[in-house]
Amino acid sequence: MEVMTIKEFLHKPARTSIRWNSIALLGPMESITEASESIKEFTSSTKDFFKAVSKIIHYITHPAELGMSIWGGIVKYSLPVCLIMCILALLFYLMGYDKAKKFISGSFFGYIVIQMVNAAI
Repeated sequence: MEVMTIKEFLHKPARTSIRWNSIALLGPMESITEASESIKEFTSSTKDFFKAVSKIIHYITHPAELGMSIWGGIVKYSLPVCLIMCILALLFYLMGYDKAKKFISGSFFGYIVIQMVNAAI
């Protein structure tokens, strides 16, 4: 093995077996725009993924906020659910199904209980 000085190393011509003219570093313009579009799509999808993960982690570490969010959904949709249940139970009762009478009063009182608990919170 030959030891060279720094001056000899810097002035020695580089020997390489790579033919640079056969390597295409940049393709046609369409492939560059396609690459940039795919990069934009990738970054937006990863951004959405990390937003969802951060929301999940937030609700895991703050379960009271998750409970209030779920309760808000229950209160928001309690009127249409209880109203539809009451109307269907009334129709079944009018058709002769006597056990539906419990569902008529049950859905009405269920809605009242949900609203009372919501007012207390």
